[in-house]
Amino acid sequence: MLPIDFIVIGGGTSGLCSAISLSRIGHRVTLLEQSDDFEETTGAGGVNIAPNMARLFSRWGLTDRLHEFSVSSHLLHIHRYETGSLIGKHLWQEEVLKELGGEFVSLHYGDLRRVLKDLASEAGAVIRSSARVTSISIGEQGQRPFVTLSSGETLEADVLVGADGISGISRQSVVGQVERPTFTGLATYNAVISEDQIRQHPELVTLFQEEGSFFTWFGHNKSVLTYPLKTRKRGKCIALTMYLPLDDTPPTGWSQSISPEDVVRQLGECDPRILQLISLATSVSYVPIVQMPELASWIDQNNRLVLVGDAAHPVFPGATQATAMGVGDAAALGQVFRHLHHIDQIKSLLKGFEELRQERVGFVAAQEWDYFSITTMPDGEMQTMRDERLRKRHALGLNAFDAEDPDSGDVLNQWEIARKIFGYDAEDEANEWWTKWGSLQERAIFKNITAGWEVEVKHEEESALE
Repeated sequence: MLPIDFIVIGGGTSGLCSAISLSRIGHRVTLLEQSDDFEETTGAGGVNIAPNMARLFSRWGLTDRLHEFSVSSHLLHIHRYETGSLIGKHLWQEEVLKELGGEFVSLHYGDLRRVLKDLASEAGAVIRSSARVTSISIGEQGQRPFVTLSSGETLEADVLVGADGISGISRQSVVGQVERPTFTGLATYNAVISEDQIRQHPELVTLFQEEGSFFTWFGHNKSVLTYPLKTRKRGKCIALTMYLPLDDTPPTGWSQSISPEDVVRQLGECDPRILQLISLATSVSYVPIVQMPELASWIDQNNRLVLVGDAAHPVFPGATQATAMGVGDAAALGQVFRHLHHIDQIKSLLKGFEELRQERVGFVAAQEWDYFSITTMPDGEMQTMRDERLRKRHALGLNAFDAEDPDSGDVLNQWEIARKIFGYDAEDEANEWWTKWGSLQERAIFKNITAGWEVEVKHEEESALE
């Protein structure tokens, strides 16, 4: 492998995992993060690690480190938002998770970033905080791109990885202009509440009665999710994620603070337990939910800047696979660049990375938005049918999201979901791409390179004879 220089712009999970993946195979990586603290992330809440993401982390040697600050989850309780009545449950069977080679795990986002930062440093990446990128210069074809920091310092590399999110400078550099997102009228609100506070209220104790349980409420253009955390600084907690209206706020991709009292005004009529939970929150953050134009390409025209994570394919904050898709990008990028032997391969490897990831994230993002529509479905005929079906299945002791008959086409059964979403392995897919297509492209590139050498040698020999 030919080691080259990468600059990763952004120190979220997709950026840190890109630094890990590329450094592990021998490339020289510098990661630039604008904040000054990787653990104290503004507005950070919980993050869910699905089996496809957990499997990659296990391969990277992170299982034991994450175990200290994570909680395994397996059961989802589904309620009506307005009344709190139970309408269904979904249990992930042990044999399904065993087949997938991973499990559902939840932990605090700040704890996850700290663990990823430590691993990236151990792998050899240079991690710089308080390093805000103010401009990106790609240069002419064949030139090395460089970035300029707010301090005036410039840094150059062979490839730039844009992992700075939906509103970052990297996406603007690829698109060539500032985009106008479409605001959905909703936002994701996050809060973290300590278990000690919750246990003082008997009506909330049920949230801890079954270890590792998620609780969700489906409402009219609203939904709420709670799940357990085991944080490094605050001990056992409950993460509260709410999808609620947001009025008169310009859309932005960055987290902002809001008072719990203002959140209560957005809640409207709801299960009293939700009101009780939000009253215990000491701080709440929110991110407006926007829809961005789908990018035809994640790569700049000179093939030296590539986007990953939300910078390339944003979904709504809090989506189950939002973090996993960015981690998958990072894992695939590292596996693809394991096969770099000549600088002329950069273009073809970036195109290969884009090819193998675009179809995958398009499928997963569509599934996430479909689920979001189900959980926030407006009251009406469709909502009534949804609730009746869930109640009927619960009464029969059946899982909420399994089909009665796997061949009915009604709803994907558990195995089907597991195989398509959670059974996916980004590194394996990247290796398969290389076996099928990448090696062929490499041979074509080297054929052109050696042909050029032969012409040069022949010209030199003819000149010598003259």
